[in-house]
Formats: sequence, C-alpha cells, structure tokens
Amino acid sequence: MSDSAGKLSVITEPGASYPVAQIGRILAYRFGTHPSDAIAAVRYGMGVLVEHITPADAEAVCSNLDDIGVAAHIVPSTSLAIDRAPRGIRAHAIERDAGGIIVRMVGGRRVPIASRHLRAIELYALAADDVPGGDEVTRKQFREEKRDSSSLLARPVSESVEDALLGRGLSPRGQNFRDAIVEARLPELRLHLTLFASSPFGPIRMRKDDFDFSCLDRQLQSHSIDNFLLLTEEVLAAVPRDAWGRDTVESFLTTLDPRPIHRAKPEEVTNRQRWLLYWIRARYGDDGAKRALRGGAANAADERSR
Repeated sequence: MSDSAGKLSVITEPGASYPVAQIGRILAYRFGTHPSDAIAAVRYGMGVLVEHITPADAEAVCSNLDDIGVAAHIVPSTSLAIDRAPRGIRAHAIERDAGGIIVRMVGGRRVPIASRHLRAIELYALAADDVPGGDEVTRKQFREEKRDSSSLLARPVSESVEDALLGRGLSPRGQNFRDAIVEARLPELRLHLTLFASSPFGPIRMRKDDFDFSCLDRQLQSHSIDNFLLLTEEVLAAVPRDAWGRDTVESFLTTLDPRPIHRAKPEEVTNRQRWLLYWIRARYGDDGAKRALRGGAANAADERSR
C-alpha cells in the first residue's frame, strides 16, 4: 500500500497476554474511535493491533500495552502488507517420512518438507454454511431434531448422508468429540489443519471435507471425524516440540473441547495466518524482516539512539 511508506504497525507476540477489551479501549482512546469498534478490530485482528501509524503513536501504544502486561512489537507497515492475502499449498494427502512429511497436492505433485522447517501448526473449525448433502426434506428434519443444540461436521464422499447425520460408524473418541460440540452449543463446523513453514511454501492447508484419508493406510476408519483426528496426530508427530501452536493441538487431542479451536469468522483465520507468517519470517527468515522487528517503545528508543 502506498500510504504505508514510512508508517509503522503494532503486533503482539505469539502466546502473549491478549485482553481484548483492555487493548481495544487503549486504541479507542489513542485514535478517537468508538470503544466497541476498537474492541471488535482487536478481536478479529488476531495479533495485528493497529497499522499505518506514526512512530510517536506506535511508541505510545506499546507503552500503554506494556502497562497492562501485553508484549507488543513495532514493525514497518510494508512488512505486513505482503501477507495481506496469504497463499500456500492445499494438501490433498500427507505422507510421513524419516525427515518430515510429503505433501501430495490435488494434481498428484509430491512436495517433501523437512520437520525442521515446520514452525507452527494451527487446528481450527469454522461454521459450515449448511448441512452437507441430502434433499431439503432431510435437512429440514435434521434441523428440527437438533434445533436446540445442533452440530455436524461435514461428511466425506464415502459416507452416506444418513450416516453423517446420525454419526454412524464413529469410534468412542469420535462420538465424544461430536457430543462436546453439541454440549458447547456450537453451529455446524468444518475442521481445518494448517502448517506454517519457514521454507518458501507458505501455509500448508488441510481441510476435512476434501482430504484423501486413504493416506492413513491401515489406520483408516469408517467416519471422517475419526480420520481427521488420526490425521492431526500423524501430522503433529512431525512437528518440532518448539513449534508455535503445538501445545494447543495437543490439548485439543486430549480434551476434545471444540471451543478453543472455533473461529467465529473467516477473517479471523486470514488475519491470524497473516500475523503468524510475519512472525515466522521475522524469526527465521533472511529477507530483512528480522532486522526490522522492534520490541515495544523501549526498543524503538534504542534504535533511534544508535
């Protein structure tokens, strides 16, 4: 963006404290916006707090955030602009090998990625637009039967509509996950798994609805929920222990609680991926982003004194 030249942005650290309402009120006071608008922007910004501001404003915001225990950094706005619409690889299947994973794309191309290049993993669920498959009578009946606490994850091609609606073929673990979704009173969900690499590949995206689970070989189950949980475990085994997000995925596989992985809007996913990609490039990349990273008002002042 041309108006970003010479301007700065403020982002939070991965894993940092993120009190949405407090951060929103700080930004509302600083920039004269309505508190509800500022809080919403913080909630859906997913770590990218404010962009294209002056150095003085950036330092003031970081100082205010430091007062409430939020670790934030000042970065050039141009560094974030290139991640506005993150691109990557859509994985159709995954294979494990001794050094990492092999991603198979829809066209059949195989892309090996070493485990040492995997920097972050994110498991998330978005609301489905509609109940998958079936005629309108089937869908209407499903909604009527489940209207008080409905939830469904979309089926793969191999499952019948009836099996998907009734959860037939689920293992006890898969049923526990389905029950947890209903108990949390969440809408219909679609599961996604994304890996982030420091190599040139960008995000490596896996979506339950169109994934070829035959790569699970002898572990293959009859229901896509079980297969996606197995896929997540298989992929996680290739991710380094210090990768960002690993603890969250491990916790989910233990508790099967869908609430921490639920995203209310697709914009949350886009903004979160944009934020993570910047951090990965800043920490591991060699394109100058690491040199541009400044930590809060104190570090920004250090830069000026050099």
